[in-house]
Amino acid sequence: MKSLKTLELRNNALESLPDNICELNLNKLDISNNLLRNLPRGMHSLKTLRILDLKGNNFDDARIESNLDHSLSSLMDFLEKTESITRA
Repeated sequence: MKSLKTLELRNNALESLPDNICELNLNKLDISNNLLRNLPRGMHSLKTLRILDLKGNNFDDARIESNLDHSLSSLMDFLEKTESITRA
C-alpha cells in the first residue's frame, strides 16, 4: 500500500479513520461527506499530501488541532504543505 497515492473515501458514513492511514504516501486524501469528528493523531506525518478534502464532516476544530501534533504551529505547517484544502 506504500505506492497508493490517491485515497477517496467520500460519502461512506465513516465515523473514524485508522491510525495507520498516516503511514501511507498519499498525494490526495478525500474524506469528505462522512461522519468524522476527528482525525488520526499522526496526520501531520503525511509529508507528501497535497490535496485534503474534509468538507461535510462533524469536526471539532479543537480536536483537529490537538490531533495535528498538539499545537497551532504544527497545524499551520501541515496546512502550508497542502496545495488545496476544502472545508465546509
